[in-house]
Amino acid sequence: MTYSKRTKLFTGLAAGAVVLSVTSILSFFMLFLNKEQLRQNLDIAKLEQERTLSEKLLADKDLSFLQKEFNTLDATNKQLSNYLDKAATQLTLKDLTIGDLQKDTKELSNLKSNLSNLKIDHSHIESQVQLLSKSIDLLIKRNNEMIGRMSEMAEEQDRMRAEFENAPAQKGIGRAFRIEALKGKKLTSKARRARNLELSFEPIDRKEFMKLREENFYVVLSDQSGAVYNLMKSQKATIYLKGNAVDIMPSFSLSASPSSDKINRISLIMEDVKLKPGIYNFEVYASKAFVGNTQIRLN
Repeated sequence: MTYSKRTKLFTGLAAGAVVLSVTSILSFFMLFLNKEQLRQNLDIAKLEQERTLSEKLLADKDLSFLQKEFNTLDATNKQLSNYLDKAATQLTLKDLTIGDLQKDTKELSNLKSNLSNLKIDHSHIESQVQLLSKSIDLLIKRNNEMIGRMSEMAEEQDRMRAEFENAPAQKGIGRAFRIEALKGKKLTSKARRARNLELSFEPIDRKEFMKLREENFYVVLSDQSGAVYNLMKSQKATIYLKGNAVDIMPSFSLSASPSSDKINRISLIMEDVKLKPGIYNFEVYASKAFVGNTQIRLN
């Protein structure tokens, strides 16, 4: 084989390796972002299920109230019927005067009117009970559908997690990450005392320091179960990885702040946080690159 052919062969192999590496990195990020989207969808599905159960409880409460009203009206109806029977018996047994007859006639008219109104109310209550029964059946059906959807999403999440764990690790453009919890200017390890979080890192390429100082950074904050803190109300951010636009749902959108200890460190301040004790993961993105990740444990 001539030198020229050998050179072309080596060049082709190198180009193929580069393409394969880029494809692997893009696949990893797509799996990662799909995983985050699935987590968000699962949280939404859980909230929808809770709302459905709440509606069902309210419907059950209304049904119970209407049933009590129905029982009360039914008892009143029986009392009125007994009174009418008693009044009819007294009319046949007593020698009543005209004044008494007029008085009893007026009372009977009022009773008949009340009885008629009770029958109308009874009909209305039965109609409402039927409507509530249909609503409860519909809520049960929706709840079962939601359970099915959540099961499917859980299976998909498990599949994505397995693929994510088997994917090659993504290398970021930052290093020497540090995260500190602050109460005012004092450090703390207590979750209930932490008010601000300061995340800092050094650029791997120090020549990029000044450029990164002007960047807008996105931080995805999640707990040890993988639940993402949706502090930006599901607001999407578009970043570009290897020239491809990718949408993420960050917890914070931050500008760089000067670091107090080293001139070549970039600092990101997350203010007014409210966290429970546990381990928290932080993933940092710039507009055109993955910066890196770190974590903190709060007591």
